[in-house]
Amino acid sequence: MKKIIFVALVVFYVPVTFGQVLPKKGSNLTNPSLSKFRGNWISVNGIDTIRMKLKIENISIQYGLDIHADALLGYITYKHGNQLILDNLKNSTSGYKDNKHSILAGLDQKSDTISGNLVDEPKSKFYDLKIIKKDSKTIELVLGRDNALKIGTKRKDGRTFPAKMIFRREKE
Repeated sequence: MKKIIFVALVVFYVPVTFGQVLPKKGSNLTNPSLSKFRGNWISVNGIDTIRMKLKIENISIQYGLDIHADALLGYITYKHGNQLILDNLKNSTSGYKDNKHSILAGLDQKSDTISGNLVDEPKSKFYDLKIIKKDSKTIELVLGRDNALKIGTKRKDGRTFPAKMIFRREKE
């Protein structure tokens, strides 16, 4: 699974088009545009409350590339009323190598849209994800179709999260 995530991240950072060259071995691809997504966010819809922390980490991408690149890591707590559905927000002090994040994303061609993946642990799946910056206090998460990659041994039908979620910035 880590290989797939590394390859996905490379796709976000190094869009291959005709005539475009891969970064040199040992490059460090920093991305200051990611800072506008960093922070604590909350989405409330009926009795559903989703809290999310997004942070930036400069991660190592091996597999023949041997480069470093900025990535957005996300940690989520999801409550349906008083029932806790998912809580990995407690892991937000961990790093990329610990593999405890729910979101891994990199910058798209548009500076206000980030693409990546969201791990749906309760359903043993992960989804394509777009994070769209609406304004300084609002972002929208849009889940794509199920990538058909399962995590673990038993895959469950459906998904835990809504297809679209609007988040408001919380004070840190």
